[in-house]
Amino acid sequence: MVDRGEKIGHNFRLMSDAVKKLSPRIVSDPKIQGGEPCFAGTRIMVRPILDLLEAGYTSLQVIEDGGHHFTEQDIEEALSIREVIFQLSDEIRARAEARIERELSAVGIVGVEAADVKV
Repeated sequence: MVDRGEKIGHNFRLMSDAVKKLSPRIVSDPKIQGGEPCFAGTRIMVRPILDLLEAGYTSLQVIEDGGHHFTEQDIEEALSIREVIFQLSDEIRARAEARIERELSAVGIVGVEAADVKV
């Protein structure tokens, strides 16, 4: 039987490969921002940008107001593969929460939710 951590790790590698294949403008590297999808050449995570767009901001507002170093084409590409990005981001968060819970349990701390721990 495969444990949840192994499954998440396997899915993470698959999703990371999928993002790289789908978009040269968006990368997922476990060494950068914990693997969260970022705009290539930056440490700017894609999901918060997509969240702003869903909240009603325009691409131009996000680019101008944020002073970020990406283009409208980068945002359009992120929107075109948003479901893959959200799925990968959720996998990364689940993997991090599982790791935190294992580490807390290993030192005898129980009853604390991983979401309550600031890292």
